[in-house]
Amino acid sequence: SIICDQVDQVRDFVIGQLHSGATIYSITGAYHMEARREIVVLTDKYEYQKLMDYLQKHIPGAFVTVYNVSDARYRPKTRAPEELL
Repeated sequence: SIICDQVDQVRDFVIGQLHSGATIYSITGAYHMEARREIVVLTDKYEYQKLMDYLQKHIPGAFVTVYNVSDARYRPKTRAPEELL
């Protein structure tokens, strides 16, 4: 999961460059009770490295939490996101 002020920029990278999906949540930080957004992205090892490189270069202040997932079940996309609109 990634928490930063540039969630839309991260979303564009994930969809446009990684050709993957993501989920965006509205969250509240406990320390200052500030409303924020969090983007959750599932990637393989290759996509993960590309995402981390992107964040380090373009959004170095992003708060990133990494989880190991042993199994993910989903239905693969058959069309590009812009075709779904």
